[in-house]
Amino acid sequence: YSNTTLSNNLTVSGNATFQGIIHMNSRIQNALFALFGNPTSNDTNYYGFGMNSSLLRYQVDSSAADHAFFQNTTELMRIKGNGNVGIGTANPSYTLDVSGTAGVNNYIQFPNTDAGKRVVLWDTGSGGYNGIGKDAGSTVYSVSSTSDFHKFVAYNSSTQNELMRITGTGNVG
Repeated sequence: YSNTTLSNNLTVSGNATFQGIIHMNSRIQNALFALFGNPTSNDTNYYGFGMNSSLLRYQVDSSAADHAFFQNTTELMRIKGNGNVGIGTANPSYTLDVSGTAGVNNYIQFPNTDAGKRVVLWDTGSGGYNGIGKDAGSTVYSVSSTSDFHKFVAYNSSTQNELMRITGTGNVG
């Protein structure tokens, strides 16, 4: 049974065990290994793998289908059909949505071609935010209302020492 070549389809009812390398072929095609669906009627309407030039294609059948990565029964990451990526959440609302602590070893960089970029620490939900932003030619430290303030502090262990405060109306103290 070694080096047997089949010229037609192989159908297995039940389990199959392979030992060694499974070599599909050397063709470039969208539907190379279909796990579910019918790629013969539409080469993008399936769940599986394919090859394009210098690209391993991991495919689902529609924009409503998601890619999810698990460790045992715990979901670790999900890529929604709309492109949103969730780490620690199954329903990401943003392009990258992290539920938990995220670390950055170097820095976060925004394109320098546009104003209106910001790091939002707290969003009021009605257009206001507390955070740091950029307008044309300036850096913006924003509070969401004139009743809020900027507070500069120094921490020594668990003790907070206020160094300076700028109120939402512009007073410094």
